[in-house]
Amino acid sequence: MPRMRMRNWSALIHWLQAARGKHLFTIKHIATQATVYLIWRERNSRLHAGNPQPHSAVFKQLDRCVRDIALARRDRKIFQTMFSTCASKLDWTGDRSESDHEWG
Repeated sequence: MPRMRMRNWSALIHWLQAARGKHLFTIKHIATQATVYLIWRERNSRLHAGNPQPHSAVFKQLDRCVRDIALARRDRKIFQTMFSTCASKLDWTGDRSESDHEWG
């Protein structure tokens, strides 16, 4: 999968709209929501507490957040197929080391 760098909101919106199929759109939507939230939370932590986290920690939180959202909804019909697809591609069936991540 080619890597895509999003440098502005228009690129992010284009990336979301380019999703083919309901499952891919839903996964991208969840990942986008989690990313915006975690960036906002990290920004506030840096400004108000002076406590920056390394990028790797933020990515680990993002991975955990998306996994938790998918796992919480695994009993819903749309998420059953999506979860099994993601689990096989992202190894959501067990723990992964940080070096195993490939962000695209």
